[in-house]
Amino acid sequence: MMFEVVLDSLLAVRMNATATDGSVARRGQNTAPTPMSYESLITTIVEVDADSRMGASAAVSRHHTLRNWLIGAHIVEFEQNGADRASYGQQLLSRVSRDLRQRNVPGCSPEMLGRMRVFYRTYPQLGSSMSLPSAPNLSASPAWNGLPEIPSPVTESAPSYPTPLDGHLLLQLPWSHLIELIRLDDPWKRAFYENECLTSSWSLLRCHLLIELKVRQFQHGDAGQMNFYLNYWKREMTGPTDAPPVGLLLCSDKDQTKVEYATGGLDQQLFVSRYLVALPKPTDIEQLIERDRALWEQRRATGIAPMPT
Repeated sequence: MMFEVVLDSLLAVRMNATATDGSVARRGQNTAPTPMSYESLITTIVEVDADSRMGASAAVSRHHTLRNWLIGAHIVEFEQNGADRASYGQQLLSRVSRDLRQRNVPGCSPEMLGRMRVFYRTYPQLGSSMSLPSAPNLSASPAWNGLPEIPSPVTESAPSYPTPLDGHLLLQLPWSHLIELIRLDDPWKRAFYENECLTSSWSLLRCHLLIELKVRQFQHGDAGQMNFYLNYWKREMTGPTDAPPVGLLLCSDKDQTKVEYATGGLDQQLFVSRYLVALPKPTDIEQLIERDRALWEQRRATGIAPMPT
């Protein structure tokens, strides 16, 4: 019952602008919608994020997916009909990301907001979740009825396109899988991987590895800087089903090569038992770099390789 209440709350999130200035008109109404303001966009996203945090832990992944879909939907609505959209132009996502960060809304970097927008355009059928028993009142929700109609060839009944995946099946896929699926432009290829993820429990994304190369000797502050990047990546870029990211720091000059992993506060025993078994050893990477550097030096000495500028 908790998930039913929370899912209904998430998809029927209130829009203050609707009650105050009629900024969003419902689907099916004959009256033209009043354009959404930028402040209404930010307020709505903050409310969507707050509602997505409610409920049992078992539903966290589904709530996160729905949250990102709704955020993408409202961004599309603002880009199409926003009253002051011309004031933001190509800087819209950067501005929205900055304002949401100031309001403590996580996981909304400009890049991630762009993925949410693509996610909404790729899977408009996710709105069919409103017909599920867990969200019986969604069709009467101002937030749902205010979302723009997205024409998508994937949802049309045409023989050249696969049958769209039902919304309730989409919610079975974690956000990390969906990020990878929306990268596929070919709807048939995407449909294949959708089915395999559902029927064969394929895993598309487990851990992010951040790599930084410095052409100089290793300095103690390098590890701290990498940990700063990892904490940002964990906060802004990873989904609830992703493993914590790790960093690989490569420092090399003419005298020495230093390779270190950075874990961003990850438990060291967990890192050794779960990560190092799949990652190359630092000494192996150092030997590879040294070998390639020696080869490059040899080629440069014989005039085969161009001198660096």
